[in-house]
Amino acid sequence: MHHPTAVHNRRSWTAAGIALLLLILVLSIRLPPSLRVLSQPAAQAQSPTGSTLLNLSPADAARRAAIAKLGFIDPGVNAVDAYSRAMALYNQLTDAEKNALKDWRTKLDPQSAAALSTKLQPILQLLRDARDAGYVDWGTDPLMPDAREARLYAMQYLSQVAQWEANYEFQTDPAEALQDLAAAEALDRNAAGALGGFRLYSDLRAPSIQIIAQNADALPDGQISDLDFITNPAAVIQASENIINAQAASMQSVLDQFADPATRSQATQVIQNVLIPYMDLSTDVSVAIPQIQGIAQIDQQFANTFPEPEAQFLQWVSRAQADAEFTPLPAFVLPTIEDQRLILQRSEIEDAMLTAGIALQQGNQPQFQSSLDPVTGQPFTVTQTPNGFQLFSSLKFFDGGPVTLTFGPPPQN
Repeated sequence: MHHPTAVHNRRSWTAAGIALLLLILVLSIRLPPSLRVLSQPAAQAQSPTGSTLLNLSPADAARRAAIAKLGFIDPGVNAVDAYSRAMALYNQLTDAEKNALKDWRTKLDPQSAAALSTKLQPILQLLRDARDAGYVDWGTDPLMPDAREARLYAMQYLSQVAQWEANYEFQTDPAEALQDLAAAEALDRNAAGALGGFRLYSDLRAPSIQIIAQNADALPDGQISDLDFITNPAAVIQASENIINAQAASMQSVLDQFADPATRSQATQVIQNVLIPYMDLSTDVSVAIPQIQGIAQIDQQFANTFPEPEAQFLQWVSRAQADAEFTPLPAFVLPTIEDQRLILQRSEIEDAMLTAGIALQQGNQPQFQSSLDPVTGQPFTVTQTPNGFQLFSSLKFFDGGPVTLTFGPPPQN
């Protein structure tokens, strides 16, 4: 399957590690040189569920944030507390163990693999607990990029823990493996919505889809709730909407702080040191402000438009291009939005491919034929491989190749 290398390429993550504090349009993030232990979250209202995020309006989010300053607004368990404890346990692993977890395909000798799996169990339990928590409060100020970067780095590593363990145990305990991958999916949705962006969400969850496809022969027949949770199209779209709205709200937060004399100095520093260099805005703050406002407005429109069929989405892009002739919108914005749409389409296709491939693996031809490519509306193309089969979509990704998903174990070296 064709996947970008943003998760593993530090340089490609440079811009979004800071700019995605405020903008959905930056595509990748920089990982900091060393991971700092997560601090305890401040009282800032966020989503009241650990597995799916609420889609709050900027006004409602601001109201909840103001109330939160007076104390907790939710008596339940904060998922971020569990994530923070999980990260503290992760930091106790050896460098060799951390390196093994970076790629879910890493094969260790049986004794080392069993020992590592045992050490990961407390971390995995915390990730499962976080999925069932009452709410999510990251406690991250949009004007504090370092704190958010540390959390982004942590979320990537915790996802890798769940994915390595799931691949290790899938053939012997597929139910436990799917439970771990569902916990990783909840983590990815929560992290991307509040901290990251489209590319982060897509890249974090892609290995989970590959792991399930590679081990599809171990899945039992019938409906599996954890698998449905991972591939639920409505949940993936909702998580994507949350990502866009969160970035638009963060953008608006900086504008609001710039308008307030008490916080203007701090907001000006963010605009000058973060937005202008990383978003290629005007170096004149008075000119950059309308540009930021235009981007925030486009984000809000995009959140309502990206799930639409291709024809309607392209009509919106055409209207936005025409409107941009009369607004100070940076030239990169609309092309990048189209790239974000492509990233979303890839995730939708991969989820549909997984459903279709599992049906084919289990000999359910009617379900396979009814599991259509969401972009083309046609069944996926099937090609046999030495150990299974591969599904193809006609959608071309950034590298020019089609989106694919391979089922069955990889060839043995």
